[in-house]
Amino acid sequence: MLPSEVKKLAQYLWDNKITIANAIKNMEVVERNIVGRFYYYVYLEIRESLKVNLFKEHRALIEEGKGVNLHCILPETLKAISSLIRNQNRELSLKFKIAADSLRDLRKLRNDCDYKTNIFIDDVACQIAANKVLDILPIVVEIPNLDRNIPGKSIEKAIEICQEFKKEKQR
Repeated sequence: MLPSEVKKLAQYLWDNKITIANAIKNMEVVERNIVGRFYYYVYLEIRESLKVNLFKEHRALIEEGKGVNLHCILPETLKAISSLIRNQNRELSLKFKIAADSLRDLRKLRNDCDYKTNIFIDDVACQIAANKVLDILPIVVEIPNLDRNIPGKSIEKAIEICQEFKKEKQR
């Protein structure tokens, strides 16, 4: 499955949400699904862009995850890239930091939509999700332009951070 296919579904749901909601008599279900598709669209875009632009040993880290959830690794990788390029390009560094924060926020919103059925999700949540996507997309095109060592080092750092998160959660 390609990220563009998930994007098409997210866009279709967004464009036709009233018709779909009327058919199933539940707007909230449609809006929860829109948020989820937005998240998976950008998640897959970032993952695939990183995989294509990595050396073989670092590509394996993304594919295996080293026992750590890739949903944790990707935003931490973007944050680490931001730190590594800060001195060379402050503007691009800020874009990567914003994308990291937005991906983390969008994942939390997606988790709320999928698992917290006791909270109400509405059009505001969909708009927030759409705005987060717009915050994230500019860095996807920048990943191929990075020195190939930067994403690899960033993934290594991200895995270490996520392994620490995992240990803390288990305590």
